Amino acid sequence: MKMIYDIHQLPDYDDRLFMRFDWMKKHGGVVFADYDHVYHGQIEISRGETVQETLERIFTLLNDGEKPEGYKGRSLSVGDLVELDDEGVWFCDSFGFVEVF
Repeated sequence: MKMIYDIHQLPDYDDRLFMRFDWMKKHGGVVFADYDHVYHGQIEISRGETVQETLERIFTLLNDGEKPEGYKGRSLSVGDLVELDDEGVWFCDSFGFVEVF
C-alpha cells in the first residue's frame, strides 16, 4: 500500500529555521502558512507499520544518499513538517516527530 506525503520547510532566511518544537511553542507555535511546500511523493508502507515508523523511513529517505526525483528541499531536519495523507502533519523534532495538525 502507498501513502502520499508532502514536505514543508521554512525559507532559508527564516529565524525559526532548525528550531525545536519546544522553542516553537514558546515563540508563537508552528504556523503552517509560513512553510514552503518542497515535495509531494509516495512511500510504500507495509501492513502494521506505525505512523512513527513511516516518518522515520521518510526521514532516512530524504537524508541518506540520493533524494527522490523532483525533491527540491534541504535534507529533512529539525523544524520541517511532514504531511501524511489522512495521518496529520508532523513536526520533525530533535528526537522523533510531534503531531501538530
